[in-house]
Amino acid sequence: MDVVLDVVHRTYRSTSLLVLGVIGLVFVVGLAGWVVVDEVQRGHRLVAVAAFLWGVVLTELVVEVFLRPRVTTTREGVVLVNPFRTVHVPWEEVRGVETELALQIVVDGGRHSSFAATGNRRGWANARGGLPGRRRPPGPEPSLDQLLKAGSITPPVECKLFIDMGMNEWRERSGRRRQTLEEEWAALDRRDGEPPAVASWHRGWILAFAVPAVLLVAVTVALNVAS
Repeated sequence: MDVVLDVVHRTYRSTSLLVLGVIGLVFVVGLAGWVVVDEVQRGHRLVAVAAFLWGVVLTELVVEVFLRPRVTTTREGVVLVNPFRTVHVPWEEVRGVETELALQIVVDGGRHSSFAATGNRRGWANARGGLPGRRRPPGPEPSLDQLLKAGSITPPVECKLFIDMGMNEWRERSGRRRQTLEEEWAALDRRDGEPPAVASWHRGWILAFAVPAVLLVAVTVALNVAS
């Protein structure tokens, strides 16, 4: 019986985005709730409905922009969850991972960026062994845990490390050796017309956002007419 290795499963979420998202949710829900209660007590029910719809719309935006983005590795490949859409990149289509300013998965004919994993040039240089122009000290590459403890790793570099781990396990599982870029291009076996990565829009979220937004416009018009 064949022994099947499972690829490294790991998910990265931006701590700063999560903090901003939680603060935003507390502020939006608290303010909308206070306005709704106050306007209901005053007898302004239409204004209360408008405030409630504003709260729903802003809550959905905060969740989509600040809480939803992440980077995940699966058995099939890398998943980049960005605001409004998700990109699935199969392991066999990954041509490289760039980390200078943001995590970018390089595929044939382009690249896909992550909204969750962003960095800066200074952090990127430090993660590579020091400031630009200085020779990196000799010795083995530090492990992910060592880099995390030292605080010298940027989010894109952290994601690249566990993506590389997933790629290595995928090669072991599929029996594919590490290839040069030229060999990978030459050995690419894809069905005609099949894209190197699949991008899907968050249709459920778009619908859930559009409905209260349209209702908000209708209520606003009704308020203007009533006044």
